[in-house]
Amino acid sequence: MSKKSLLLMPIALSMLAAISYPTTNAAATAEVSPLQPTASAIPVAQSPTPNDANKKLPDVPAKLKVPAGNALTSQMSAKGVQIYVCQPKTGDRTQFEWTLKAPEADLFNASGALVGKHYGGPTWEYTKDKSKVVGEVKERLDSPDRTTIPWVLLSAKSNEGNGLFSKVTYIQRLNTKGGKAPATGCDSSKQNTTIRVDYTADYYFFAAQ
Repeated sequence: MSKKSLLLMPIALSMLAAISYPTTNAAATAEVSPLQPTASAIPVAQSPTPNDANKKLPDVPAKLKVPAGNALTSQMSAKGVQIYVCQPKTGDRTQFEWTLKAPEADLFNASGALVGKHYGGPTWEYTKDKSKVVGEVKERLDSPDRTTIPWVLLSAKSNEGNGLFSKVTYIQRLNTKGGKAPATGCDSSKQNTTIRVDYTADYYFFAAQ
């Protein structure tokens, strides 16, 4: 080896020592994990709407069954009043009775959230999209509890809007509680008097398949 080579060797070794190479640190590697989504990126379960709630066909007498070709699309519970007015009886104007004027109730979904309203017509209105359906009674049946208003099957008389109720074809009113007009308290001295009777019920909405 030449004298010049001996002089250059310490410089070369020094340069090699200055070069850094990646090393594996076991402890550091153990702390590394795949990226996880932040809290804002994790999907959050939304409150179920009447359209995506678990829908199960109600068990009803044959008289109240919806014709084939229609499917259950939503179910809501109602809480409100049945409004009656004291009027002369049809066919005998000397006798008086409490006559249904209109319902007035709030509609709730399966989670208990207020989603609509029910009023004269009878009309059901879905708050979110303002769609409506007006029903016409086709069949009625006494409730198992004779102290409450009857169960009924209604067909859609008209629809409005472009939403949940715009395609409803049939409605069932079931599981009624309260709402029945009193048997007394209506006579000529009370003509045109109104009363409000608390009630609850379940409404099932159907649309053509």
